[in-house]
Amino acid sequence: MDDDLELFFKDVGATVKQTVDLAWGVEENCFSAVQDAMVGMPWIAELNSKAQSCVEQQFDAGRHYADKLSHTKDFRELMRIHTEAWQSGLIAFQNQATVLGNAYAKVVADVVNPLAKAA
Repeated sequence: MDDDLELFFKDVGATVKQTVDLAWGVEENCFSAVQDAMVGMPWIAELNSKAQSCVEQQFDAGRHYADKLSHTKDFRELMRIHTEAWQSGLIAFQNQATVLGNAYAKVVADVVNPLAKAA
């Protein structure tokens, strides 16, 4: 493999990893702030926890993608890795949407059911 091309892919992988790690730090701060602000609302804690778990799965996938990019040998392999990442990302997004939808429905049911019984 051409040394310049090898260096290019290593740099791309390192840049993607650095970006994912930076965004992860921002994500941690946001979820921590929500958790601290909503202490009096326990229903939000479960929803926040599920959302944080989904986001962390995405960051793990991003780190895995960055690692694969840094070991890429040519542009054909780059396209294969990129396509696989998109496909697995869409599947994960669908699963996470289901998890969050179910959690949201549970929160709404928990809030509405006591109101209906009181009426």
